Amino acid sequence: MEKMDNSSTSKRDTTRARTADVSPIELQMFEYGDMDEEEIISLFQRLVDSGLVWRLQGFYGRTAAHLIRLGVVMEPRIEADITE
Repeated sequence: MEKMDNSSTSKRDTTRARTADVSPIELQMFEYGDMDEEEIISLFQRLVDSGLVWRLQGFYGRTAAHLIRLGVVMEPRIEADITE
């Protein structure tokens, strides 16, 4: 019997766990202008950290890139997987 590759399942589970910090309600609040500057920065930092920002509408990615250039939002820290 062949062993099944569960790598795609575990990747989806990881993505779901990382994006759980951003709710659709928060995205709606942002789009309706119902967030102050601090809330917007926090939202975009979490979107960038989770990687979700790059899968949303282009506006979100462009806004995130602009906030990163301004130094308001930080790029996610990528941990290197070093194997010897």
